[in-house]
Amino acid sequence: MIRTILVMTLGLTTLAASPVHADACDAEVLPDALGVVLDSTQMLVAKARDMDAYVQACPDHPWVNMLGANTNMVLFRALLQANKGVFNQDAVNQLAQAFARSQRFYDSPPGCVKTGTGSRRLPVSEI
Repeated sequence: MIRTILVMTLGLTTLAASPVHADACDAEVLPDALGVVLDSTQMLVAKARDMDAYVQACPDHPWVNMLGANTNMVLFRALLQANKGVFNQDAVNQLAQAFARSQRFYDSPPGCVKTGTGSRRLPVSEI
């Protein structure tokens, strides 16, 4: 009986903590991640480091993962250009990470990907 109550309490605590974590991701991490993507003055290596930190802070947030995938694709293209179009392991790693992050965006449940205004939720199939 006590074990059941402890498990139920743990489950309720986890459920209660989830929206707070999601709100922190929406309110703090997502705008910062978007700022990293839009900042043209920041060096690419610093962008990648910052974006990796944001994705680690909110691993289940679809938009943070999509912004991370964008940064990985920029790195992929830069590595290809630096190697005169020849693939190397670093480029392949960036491409694989971009695919994995974008897949988290597309695997998010229908209706949970919000538009930028937050006024309406878009089903993933409409994106």
